[in-house]
Amino acid sequence: MAKGSSISSKKMIKKRATEFWNSESIWANLENIEQDNIKIRKFIEHEYDIIPEKERIGKGSVYIAYAVAAAGSSILTKRGGDYYAHIVKLFEYGNELNRKKDNISKQIHCINLAIAFMGEYASLSKSNAIKSLKKAKSWANHDDWKVREMSGRILRKCLKKFPKITLYAMKKWIQSDNENIRRIVTESARPLANIKWLRDPKKNDEVIEILDCLKSDSSSYVRKSVGNNLKDLSKYMPKKIIKLVKRWIDNAGIEVVDDLSSKNKSELGIDNYYLVWTIKHALRWLRKNNPEFKTQLQDILGENYVLYFDEKRNKLAIPK
Repeated sequence: MAKGSSISSKKMIKKRATEFWNSESIWANLENIEQDNIKIRKFIEHEYDIIPEKERIGKGSVYIAYAVAAAGSSILTKRGGDYYAHIVKLFEYGNELNRKKDNISKQIHCINLAIAFMGEYASLSKSNAIKSLKKAKSWANHDDWKVREMSGRILRKCLKKFPKITLYAMKKWIQSDNENIRRIVTESARPLANIKWLRDPKKNDEVIEILDCLKSDSSSYVRKSVGNNLKDLSKYMPKKIIKLVKRWIDNAGIEVVDDLSSKNKSELGIDNYYLVWTIKHALRWLRKNNPEFKTQLQDILGENYVLYFDEKRNKLAIPK
């Protein structure tokens, strides 16, 4: 069998999805949306079922959703018209299945596909992106954490194709009282390979500004995401990240002593404690992998951070 032609390859999934969308005239109009979405559910459930069990970890529901959405979006775009409402209806249909929990192993398929479709839709134009971002913000506050995580992929699609309008929206979202909304911003801006400029220290200043605003966030859910983003960035621009967090420590007026990383909330104050927590999380990759920065890290978080920090748990840096 030729490379890329296995039953679970993206190429073959797209081929079957193209045949499905064409033969069934799926989403030709809203009048048949209920029947169409039932057909879609059955199709993607079948696609999931035929993937060999040993491949499910890397080729599960999300993998299928993106392959099917890419094929379906291509066909729908050629037909013309706007299929935003169809995507929303598919999400609502999947959400209803999710609430009923009729089939726990398959209940998320329609939601994943709807989100994947929304990302494809967003990529087509600025007006589409603006509509999609509003919906992504709503979906990012879903009860199911898997849906919240998946929703961030819409932001990444927009960030890649229309960075200016997306960054404008993200800067507004970080002012939300909702920790889920603030976190989806930091997660979506992580420097993964498919958006090259996020890894460029000359081009990512607006993302750094966003992380700056959330460095002492009251939610550990958000702070951990900020720290993870900075940790990723430290692999590509260590000097810039070290300079950034050193400025944070200096501006906060925090005295750097050997046991700074061990100090509690009563000793540092709430905001400074949260700030130190974030910085510990941000610098853990450099601490482990770049001993040449030992002196700089000690100047930021004290000697005990370098000597005793537990990377896996972000434990306090105390001698054992």
